Amino acid sequence: MSQAHHIHGDVTLHKGGAELIDRLEPLWLALHAHHQSIEPGFAYFPDERSPA
Repeated sequence: MSQAHHIHGDVTLHKGGAELIDRLEPLWLALHAHHQSIEPGFAYFPDERSPA
């Protein structure tokens, strides 16, 4: 993982590669749930099949 990072207030960004994708799953699933809550009539993939 790269050591490059940026800090702005309470947010820290780290530059990385594909090895970090799994760490994004909780964020992705939260966004997926949010989309389903605001547009319930749309056809969504189940969480386990949602492309993360």
